[in-house]
Amino acid sequence: MTRLEKFLPLHGIKVQHAFSYENPYYPIPPIKDNRLKDIIEQSYTNTRIYVFIPAEPYELHAFLEDLDEKGLLDDGDYIVVAIFFKIFDESNRDGLIKGVYYPAEGPDGISQRIRYMHNVLMLFYTSAMSPDFNGFKIEAKAYLSEPPFNFDSGLLEELGYPIEITEDAAYLYDAVMLYAKALNQTLSEGGSITNGTDIISNILDKTYQSITGVNRIIDKDGDTIANVSVFSIQRNSSSDIDYVIDPVAIFQERNGTTVYAAHKGVDIQWLGGSPPRAQPLA
Repeated sequence: MTRLEKFLPLHGIKVQHAFSYENPYYPIPPIKDNRLKDIIEQSYTNTRIYVFIPAEPYELHAFLEDLDEKGLLDDGDYIVVAIFFKIFDESNRDGLIKGVYYPAEGPDGISQRIRYMHNVLMLFYTSAMSPDFNGFKIEAKAYLSEPPFNFDSGLLEELGYPIEITEDAAYLYDAVMLYAKALNQTLSEGGSITNGTDIISNILDKTYQSITGVNRIIDKDGDTIANVSVFSIQRNSSSDIDYVIDPVAIFQERNGTTVYAAHKGVDIQWLGGSPPRAQPLA
């Protein structure tokens, strides 16, 4: 949380508290304990927005259950912003509601989860946006069957285990291409292939388009500014529980500024009808 504690005040956001908890946190009796309840007890009187970084989705559900037990999720006065350092699984859009390792119990459990999730915004890395990425995945899969890998995926696919080329492969491809372009620029400027300083300088502070189609920025310190999408619960009759988790906005870099761009025709379904106050009334 250290970076967030430094970053948020720069944008006018006061950090009231910062806590950590040991994970994994299993919310199943009798091994469930009070570590999340203790955090809530120490913070709820002067906090309305919780930034929560769960290791697993079931930890988010456990945190929401403890907030609800305190009576904090009844009126939409509190919100949880959950940060996931991964890409959202679009093939399982209601899975974050139902739960996998900590499934909701029966219709009442599902109804409870749906109510909880109206108090939550979720941040995930933005998924691939380019149709060319599908071609990249097909080509990458084909390379696996060639030397030096010689990997035959046919048997696994016959058994129902298809080989999935994830976006991690795209990031590796991007890294190699960035290096190759920086090396080419260094050589064209009369530099040497062994001069790492010059090569790195031709990588820093640059904007590039990932093979996924997403525009990315490498800042002067070599950090990549992530493309992040905002997700929330949405009513959708395609699910057997009538609700799914869908993207509602994206954070984009425009002229050096991070901009919140809401998706057209999609609204956040706030429990109280509007965003909660950032701070309780005196």
